[in-house]
Amino acid sequence: MHYGPFGPFAGGGFYGLLIPILLVGLIILALYMIFKKRPNEQERRPNQENPTQSALEILNKRYAMGEINEEEFKRMKKNLLDQ
Repeated sequence: MHYGPFGPFAGGGFYGLLIPILLVGLIILALYMIFKKRPNEQERRPNQENPTQSALEILNKRYAMGEINEEEFKRMKKNLLDQ
């Protein structure tokens, strides 16, 4: 077989295949990086199944940090638990 003056890989031998192989590898790597850590619905909304618990946690933190007084805390807690 005669491939012309540049050989079977257009003059580069193995190196003629190196660039296409690297490009395919970069495309695969880019797709992996894009899709590897896409959060699913559960990760985006971790407290969706029990939003009242999350609200109670926030309320407890606000009371513990002194942002609200005891009267406000009790009133807000009662409202949350009545829902």
